Amino acid sequence: MKTILYLIVLMCFTFSVLTSCHSTNKYDEIVSTIMEMGRYKTILPTSEMKCWKGDSSSGNYSDSIEGNKLKLVVYVDTTDCSICFLNHMNLWNDFLPLEQKYNGAIRFIFIIEARQNEYIDLYNQLSYTGLNYPIYIDEKLAFRKLNPHIPTETIYHTFVLDENNNIVLVGDPLRNEEIEKLLYKLIEVKCSRS
Repeated sequence: MKTILYLIVLMCFTFSVLTSCHSTNKYDEIVSTIMEMGRYKTILPTSEMKCWKGDSSSGNYSDSIEGNKLKLVVYVDTTDCSICFLNHMNLWNDFLPLEQKYNGAIRFIFIIEARQNEYIDLYNQLSYTGLNYPIYIDEKLAFRKLNPHIPTETIYHTFVLDENNNIVLVGDPLRNEEIEKLLYKLIEVKCSRS
């Protein structure tokens, strides 16, 4: 019960962080959108995607995405600037050691949507990202089709799922220091328990 209450407070604070520079109408819209996102389980159809692994041998990576207490999902759809995103992928390297620190209780899942005729170029570009971690390439647009509750706006494309694939935090810790603090608090609460 205490964890559930903590997550509710955490989500409320997330709303205020995401909307700190917006008008009341925009705030209400963002709150409503995040509440709607939280009403549905998020499906991770990784078996329907290709997986670029680079040199994942140095990481704590396993093919299974089940059994984690938390999953931080970073989703890039075809409306996002894939090149812009790829140029900043290496920034996630600072967060990846959290998997090992918490014995796999948290897992990072990177999904990049690419049309069938684009994925070969994308594979070539992934080699230059500086991120040594598996990235799922969704050329069937399976993630989008199975998760219509995820809005098209980029601010909603980085989020944390709990063990039941419910969204418990929305926001990009690379772009927002408050979201980063919330992420670390959430990890500490959910993943520190044995």
